Amino acid sequence: MNELSRMERDWRPGNRRHVRGFLCLLTGIVAITGVAVDMLASGSMKEALDLFVYFTIQSNLFGGVFMVATGLLVLKGIPVPFWLGRLSDGATLWLLVTHLVYHFMLSGVHHPQGVRIIANIMMHYATPWLMLLVFFLFSEDAPFRVGTLLLFCSYPALYACVSVLRGSLDGFFPYWFLKPYGQYPGGNGSYLQVLLTCAGMFAAFSAIGSLMMLTRHFACGLIRKAGRADRMTETT
Repeated sequence: MNELSRMERDWRPGNRRHVRGFLCLLTGIVAITGVAVDMLASGSMKEALDLFVYFTIQSNLFGGVFMVATGLLVLKGIPVPFWLGRLSDGATLWLLVTHLVYHFMLSGVHHPQGVRIIANIMMHYATPWLMLLVFFLFSEDAPFRVGTLLLFCSYPALYACVSVLRGSLDGFFPYWFLKPYGQYPGGNGSYLQVLLTCAGMFAAFSAIGSLMMLTRHFACGLIRKAGRADRMTETT
């Protein structure tokens, strides 16, 4: 294959690199737009800034920034740094659990109105599933390490600790399951119940993260074997 035909192949619209780059950009734009819409729907600057105490807002911003950065690097043909790939993996886990927690624990008590319905769908549904799609289709394989998983889980654990500590001081808790008094949907009953809920969520983070990384590692292994088999067929 000559150089010209190779360049034509690399720049075809359906090329994997371009699909990956545009999908990452789309995911990042959806995440950041969801946050922006939610903030613009606020009644005041203070209310808009107060949104940053919510895990949903934080995880969507992290995921959005990581995806935009990855998409731009991929489209420019620049290798994605290892650390950015791992941060994107972590953000995928945070957003997937955000989706699951919202759908099963919060959707029954959270009823957004107006344009916030759109923001809610973007942040709790569209972004997590787009991130998961990028994770399985395009993220680079990495060996499963317990240390990496614990690092991913440290952010939500730290978030929960800080939220409960802050709430104990000023009375504001971002989510009902972090509130150690009152009954559902106004609270979680006690500090012990909050601790048990957070322990269960930490276990869920760990289990889902392990499943994600092991599944990707297994799938990438199959793809590598298939590629080697194809090359052997071509040479015989």
